[in-house]
Amino acid sequence: MTTAKAESSGGPRGYFEQSRDLLNSLVLVLPLLLVYQAGLFLTRGQTLNGADFFAIVILPRWGWDGLLVFNGVLIVAGLIAVVVLTRKRRFDPKIALPMAVEGTVYAVLLGVFITQVLARLGIRPPGLAIEAWAPLAAGLAEAGTFSRVCMALGAGVNEELVFRLGMVPGITALAERAMPRKRALVVAVLVSSVLFSLAHYLGEPFAVYTFLYRLLAGVLFCAIFALRGFGVAVYTHAIYDVMVMVVLRHD
Repeated sequence: MTTAKAESSGGPRGYFEQSRDLLNSLVLVLPLLLVYQAGLFLTRGQTLNGADFFAIVILPRWGWDGLLVFNGVLIVAGLIAVVVLTRKRRFDPKIALPMAVEGTVYAVLLGVFITQVLARLGIRPPGLAIEAWAPLAAGLAEAGTFSRVCMALGAGVNEELVFRLGMVPGITALAERAMPRKRALVVAVLVSSVLFSLAHYLGEPFAVYTFLYRLLAGVLFCAIFALRGFGVAVYTHAIYDVMVMVVLRHD
């Protein structure tokens, strides 16, 4: 009776179950989003991520005051969610640290795995060897460390929101009308990953190597999203981009 009551109330639960929970994930990625938003204010939009549709819609209509209100709403909603989830024993804030560690491990392995796969296929990066790790770091020569961190966090949150949390379930639901679910999932992963890769060429010349690198990264982010949840996918993406833009910077 006690066990059934605990399960029905949503807790207690272990790290892996908590970290896969979507509500918990949204709470845990909120600090990353707020740092990115702070960067937008401090740089007056220079760190804007192309997938940040909230800022793209809010700024032209309501300006910086509108974005400030939006951030206030995010903070209040996040605090309420933490209180409610904690009381229901569905969430322990202490999982933030192991989630960051897990994301760091995946981020390190991500670059190694993709470069090895492409190398075995005979596809090698032009120029410096470091470009194998950092094909996403073009156009950052004039940005300072804080701006780079904000851009990395913005990419991690906004791109995962759009290409994984938004597209994968959406495309899967549409494709299921014409094919079995497993095939629909494959279609969703491929389409979202191709679009994820192509989205980076809005202000950058197309190159086969970087396209394939980002395509494979998109597939791996989809796998992390499916197996470990939205929060871990965001942390992996954000930490990887911090490594590329800050730690491995070569400008």
